[in-house]
Amino acid sequence: MIAAINKLTDEEADDEHALSAEARLAKLGELGAETLQVERFESCLVWRGLETGENVSHRIDVSPLAVSASNCGPLYDERVSALE
Repeated sequence: MIAAINKLTDEEADDEHALSAEARLAKLGELGAETLQVERFESCLVWRGLETGENVSHRIDVSPLAVSASNCGPLYDERVSALE
């Protein structure tokens, strides 16, 4: 079974267009930073909902780094303004 999977992977791999190890690490870092920003905004929405009495809660898998409400004001205001 493993041999079949390895064969299929070798056949489907496109090494010519693959990222280098360094580029892949850089891209993963960028995506991680973007994910944290989205989770922070989501957390701010939850905190604002809780402040107004909404029945909301943080996702169980949200990053603990995102749950801190210490910087929600500017982040929330900036994002909401961009949506208007």
